[in-house]
Amino acid sequence: GIAARDGQQLLNIPRSALRLRLDQRRQSLPSLRYNAALTARSSRAATADGAVRVGGHAVIDLGLTWQVSSSGTPVSLAIGVRNAADRRYWRDAGQAYSADLLLPGAARAWAVSLQAGGFECRAFGASKSYPWEGAYEHRNPTRRLDQPHGHVHQ
Repeated sequence: GIAARDGQQLLNIPRSALRLRLDQRRQSLPSLRYNAALTARSSRAATADGAVRVGGHAVIDLGLTWQVSSSGTPVSLAIGVRNAADRRYWRDAGQAYSADLLLPGAARAWAVSLQAGGFECRAFGASKSYPWEGAYEHRNPTRRLDQPHGHVHQ
């Protein structure tokens, strides 16, 4: 490694990350399956020298699938919500062309899927768009970024 970087956290890599998923089917309703997922990341360096950090976050995803057979053809309907709590968070931090960039995570989004035989139809969308979506350029390396809506803490 590089001696000057020993012990420093790598750019955009959290020290801790967790991904849990629960997928459950009830015996009383075998055609219905539900799931939940939790993704959590600790804070991480937003600049190569570690002077600017973005806060950690946790996001919950939820889903429901109904499976039946119609005339011998398997049919399933799936509904899902990503970022169900509509948390605002920084998805990525990095550098490009001498600028430090922060990329926000996605707002709450939904998806619906219908499968019958070998065919599938999908629909998806977001519940809203945040005014802060898009890359945010930060040029002051002496501050700490904890919130994705522009509040900076010294």
